[in-house]
Amino acid sequence: MLDKRNYFISFNSADLDHATAINKALRAAGKTTHFHATDIEHAQSIMGWMRNALPAAEQVIGICSPDYFKEEAEYSELERLVTQWGDPLGWQKKLLYVEVQPCDYNPFDDHLKRITETSGMLPDAAAEKLLEVLDQAEFIQQEKKQAIAASLPEIHNFRRPRTLDFTGRDQALADLHKTLSQGTKAAITQVVAGMGGVGKTTLATGYVHRFGTRAHYGGLWWINAEAGPTADLAALATRVGLPEKQDVTELATDALLWLDGQTDPWLLIYDNAVNPDQVQNWLPQGDTRVIITSRWDDWTDVASSTALEVWDRDTTIDYLLAQTDRSDRDGAAGLAEVLGDLPLAANQAAAFLRDNKPMTFKDYAAEIQDRIDEERPDGKKGVYEETVYATLAKSIETLPQETQDLLSLISWLSPDGVELELLQWGASKERSREFIPDPLGDALRDKYKIGPLVAAAERLSLLRTSGEGQDITLITHRITQTVLRRWQEIEGRAGWDARATDLVNATFPFVEPATWELAESLMPHAMALAQYGPRAGEPAKWLDRLLNQAAIFRQARGDTDAAITLLEEDEKLAKAIYGERHESYTTTLSNLSGRYSDAGRYDEAEAGFLQVLEIEEDLFGKDAATVAITVNNLAEVYWKQKDFARAEPLFQRALAIGQSAENDGTYNVAGGFGALGALYDDWAEETGSEDHRARAQGLKEQAISSARAALGERHPDVSIYLHNLALFFYRIGDSEKAASLELRSLAILISLWGTDHPEINENLSVLLHIWDRAGQGDRKDNLWGHVIPEVLVVEMEMTKWVNEDLDNRHFGPKSFFADKPNELEFAKNALGIEADIDLPGVES
Repeated sequence: MLDKRNYFISFNSADLDHATAINKALRAAGKTTHFHATDIEHAQSIMGWMRNALPAAEQVIGICSPDYFKEEAEYSELERLVTQWGDPLGWQKKLLYVEVQPCDYNPFDDHLKRITETSGMLPDAAAEKLLEVLDQAEFIQQEKKQAIAASLPEIHNFRRPRTLDFTGRDQALADLHKTLSQGTKAAITQVVAGMGGVGKTTLATGYVHRFGTRAHYGGLWWINAEAGPTADLAALATRVGLPEKQDVTELATDALLWLDGQTDPWLLIYDNAVNPDQVQNWLPQGDTRVIITSRWDDWTDVASSTALEVWDRDTTIDYLLAQTDRSDRDGAAGLAEVLGDLPLAANQAAAFLRDNKPMTFKDYAAEIQDRIDEERPDGKKGVYEETVYATLAKSIETLPQETQDLLSLISWLSPDGVELELLQWGASKERSREFIPDPLGDALRDKYKIGPLVAAAERLSLLRTSGEGQDITLITHRITQTVLRRWQEIEGRAGWDARATDLVNATFPFVEPATWELAESLMPHAMALAQYGPRAGEPAKWLDRLLNQAAIFRQARGDTDAAITLLEEDEKLAKAIYGERHESYTTTLSNLSGRYSDAGRYDEAEAGFLQVLEIEEDLFGKDAATVAITVNNLAEVYWKQKDFARAEPLFQRALAIGQSAENDGTYNVAGGFGALGALYDDWAEETGSEDHRARAQGLKEQAISSARAALGERHPDVSIYLHNLALFFYRIGDSEKAASLELRSLAILISLWGTDHPEINENLSVLLHIWDRAGQGDRKDNLWGHVIPEVLVVEMEMTKWVNEDLDNRHFGPKSFFADKPNELEFAKNALGIEADIDLPGVES
C-alpha cells in the first residue's frame, strides 16, 4: 500500500519533458506526487504500480496534448477512466487537466476542470504557471466548495472502501440511479437480488461512492439486514439526537418516523437481507431511497427487484486482461469459461495472476479445474460456486502463515468488519494469557509487521481495510469467510473458531447501562459466532456464555426478537453440551421460554416451561426452590393470557414452596406474595370481584412485610412493593393512602441513589399526580420539605433493622445525608428530633 500523496501525474511519453518539469516544481513547492518516471522500481509492473498509486492520490493531473488522447495511449486512458469513475461529475476535482498543447476534448470531458494558461509554454514555464494557478485563492476556494458537495453526507455510518475493480455493472448502476432519482416525494425501494459472489454488495457500495453524496442525499445509513435491522436503525436514532430509550425497537421506530419527516431525501442500504419478512416492517416512508441486497429472488408486494447476473463473457475476458496487464485473449477466454463468468471468482483469479507473471491463463485454468474436480467429503462443499472455492483456496495457500492465520481468525467474526484494535487486544502479552498465538500474535503486537500482514491479503483481494491509525477495520466478503471456514476443515487448520469465541467471550461485558456501548460493538461478532461458532468441548461452553450474555443485552435494549434468535441457538448448543437432564440446559431453556412469553408466543413459552418443570422436579424434587421459580414463570404465561384460573394454583404452589422450612428463605417469599397479589388484583379488575380485591390487598401488604423482614426498609424491592400497593389504593379511590405509600417508596430510592437517578423522576411524577387526586396539590410547593424527612425515617428504620443482627445485615450504600449536614438538620427539625442521629457515614 502506497502513502497518500497530493498528486498523481498522468501523461503520455511524448510529453515526458513537461511532466518531469511539473513534477519537479510541485515537489520543490512542498507537494507530494506519484510520478512513475522516478517512482517505479526496476522491473515492477506499471499496471501494479498504477493500481496502488491512483487511489493513494488526492488529485490526478492529466498533462494534455493531442498525444495524451491518442487511441494507442492505453495507460493514460486507463488513468483517466479510473479517476473519472471515482468522481464522475467532477465535483471533487479528482481529475485536473493541465493543457500543454491545444487539444480537441471529448464532450464527455466538458465538465472537467482545465488549466489552459499553460498551453504552448516550454516545460519550465508551464510548470511555473501551473503553480501560480494552483495558488490562486479563488481556485482553492472553489475546489473546497465542490469537494464538500461531493463528499458523503454529514450524517452517515458508511465505512466500505472504494474499489477500482467495478467492472461490467455500469448499466446496472445507471438503472439503479435512474430508479432512485425519480422526482417523486414517496419512498422508493429497489432490491438487488442474485447469487452469492455476483456483486450485489459491490454494486450498492459503488452506488454510494458515486451517488451517495451531499449533492444527492441529506443522509446515508448502511444497515446489516442479515442480523436484523433494528440495532442499526436504533443507532441512527441516537446519531441524529433523538431521545435515548432503553428499548431499541422503540428507538428504531423513532428513527423511521424521523426519516418520514425529513425534507431532503435519505439513502438507506439494507445489506444481505435474508428474506422480505425480515425487513418489510422496517422500511421507511417519506422521501427516503432504499437499496436492499439479497439472495432471495421473490420480493413481490414489497419492492421492485433487479436480478444481478454473472458477467457476459467479453466483460470477464476484458476484466482479466486489464487487471493482469496481459494480452492473451484466448487464454483469458478459456479461464473465463472455467470460472463461469462469476465476478468474485474472476476477481480472485486476477488478483493471483497479477503478481504471478510466469503462470499463464491456461496454466491457472487447469489448476482451478483440477481443484473443482477434487472429491471432497460430504458436508465439505459450501453454498457457493465451486469456482469460488478453487480460486480463493489457490490464493490463500500462497500467503505466509501469519496472514493465513489472520484470515482464519476473522472468518468466524462479522463480515461487516473486525476491528484491528480487538485483535491487538487479543494478542497482547500484558494480560494473564494471550488469545491469539504466534506467529499471528507476534505480528499483531509489532506495528511494523501489521501493515505487511494485512497488505498481503489485500493484494489478493481477500480482505479490504477501512479507516486509519488505531481505527482500522478489516472487511471480508461473506463468501470469502465461508470458503475460509471450509478450507480450515479440509486442510486441518482447526481451532480458530475456538480462539475467535474465546476472544469475544472474554471481551463481552456483564450487561449494565455503562457497558452498552462495548456490548453493542461486539454484537455483530456474537451473531456471527451464533451461526458458525464451536459446538463441542470447552469452546462450546465459552460460546454458551457469550450467547447468553448477548441475549441478556438484546433483551435489556428491548430487542426481544434478537434475544430469541440468540437463545434458540444457545438452547441447541446447551443441549449438545450438557444433554437435557442438566441444570445448565434448563437455565437456557427457561431463558428462551421467558423471551417467548415476552414476545406473546405463549404456546412455545408454555411448552418450554413445562419441559423445564418436568426436568427440575426429577433432578431436585418437587419442593425445590428452583422448581418454585419455574412454577411462577409458567403461571405468568397463563396470567398474561388472562387465564386466571390456571395461573392461581401455580402461584399458590410457588408461594408454598418458598414458605416451606427446607427452603429457609432461599426463595423470595415476598415475591411470591407480590405475584399472587398482583394476579388477584388483575382478576378483580376483570370481574369486579370484591373477594379477589380483598385478597389482592392482603397479599400486597404481606409482600411488603416479608420484604422488610428479609431485606430491611432501605431496599429497592421494598420500594417496588410499596409502589404497587400505592397504585392499588389509587385505583380503588383511596388517594391519601396511596400518597403515603408512594412517598415512602420514593424516599427509599432517594436514600439509595440520590436525587439525580433517572428512575427518580418517574416515581416523583406518580407522587405529584396522586397528591393532586388526593386534594394535596399544595404539597408540591414544599416538595422536598415532605420528601427529605421521609428519607431520614427510612434510614433510621434501616439502622434499627441492621443493629438487630450486625453479623448478617448491612446498611447498603452510604447514607443520603453523609455529605449533606444542612439537609440532615432540616429533616431532624421537621421530625422533632433533637438527639444526634447514628447513621453510617454521618458524623454526630
